[in-house]
Amino acid sequence: MDPSYSPSLPILPFRFRFVKDKHHSFYRHKLTRLLAGTTAPAAAAHDIDACITRAAEQRHHALVARIKAARAAQKKGPDYEICPDPVSTISTLFSLLSDHCTVYPPFHPAQTRIVEFLAALKEIPPHGVFNGWPPRGLSRPVRRVRLWGSDEGLGLGEFVRQLEEDGYELYRHLTSAHNPKTVLRWRYLQSAAARITVARICDFRAICALAYITPSSGSYPDIEDDELDETDWAKEISASVLASAEWILPDGLGEYVFRRCLERETINWEMSGVWSRESWVVWKHQMGFVAREGRFSEEARRVAREILTRMVGIEEVWVADLESSMVDSLI
Repeated sequence: MDPSYSPSLPILPFRFRFVKDKHHSFYRHKLTRLLAGTTAPAAAAHDIDACITRAAEQRHHALVARIKAARAAQKKGPDYEICPDPVSTISTLFSLLSDHCTVYPPFHPAQTRIVEFLAALKEIPPHGVFNGWPPRGLSRPVRRVRLWGSDEGLGLGEFVRQLEEDGYELYRHLTSAHNPKTVLRWRYLQSAAARITVARICDFRAICALAYITPSSGSYPDIEDDELDETDWAKEISASVLASAEWILPDGLGEYVFRRCLERETINWEMSGVWSRESWVVWKHQMGFVAREGRFSEEARRVAREILTRMVGIEEVWVADLESSMVDSLI
């Protein structure tokens, strides 16, 4: 991959830099060791899983002991604050991790460690962990929540929700501030989302920047509206073109996007994150439009040309492979 199209410097985390909560600090320290390469991604994943499970077990047993002691002494029971709460822990962990997806540029070693860490979490066998207040009758089955496994359980589904939320928030700020760091964070998040999607860890097609350059999208600015400042919509589309590069230009990613587009004929906005052949054609047209239009940034026009060239090249390879397979079938 030619990295010349992409920025290369990390920027500071967006949130939690000044949070002094012990819970945040504990997991922030673990993620810092992961991102620095001190802890291997697989080891970090198993350590995080063990910490969440162990903390829930310790809280549960301590809570049960306090409830029994309070009942024996006919006193008020313990506060809810000491209940096992793996849901809150997972939310904290993935809020921190999502924030760091906006910190590191495409294919930075720390970004790669994030992708590998998530892949390792996905491989951990699903299991139950204690959650919430014990049943009134302590002899009855305790409440547990399923950790890891499918997106329906507690785990990577929360990361999908958090990263999508951060993506929507960053895009909203693209249109209000045009802060260069916001544009970079949008690109960095798109790169992480693309790599995680192509690795089939989680599916982030719903926040793919390519959707934001699609005219039929509800997010696409009305460039024919004379009341809109053309400087604003030009910067907005330019930022999304630069971010779209992270889905098309890196080796293997553009091919993945193209293959997924072949699965459906037309765009259907009721099915969020579903690509189609029509999507691919529209994206090509939009890249040509940006490349020719002088109101967009020079960088966006250059990258649009690179994306268009890459898309055409992917198509040509696909056609050549298809023709070759047809010839082979006739022999």
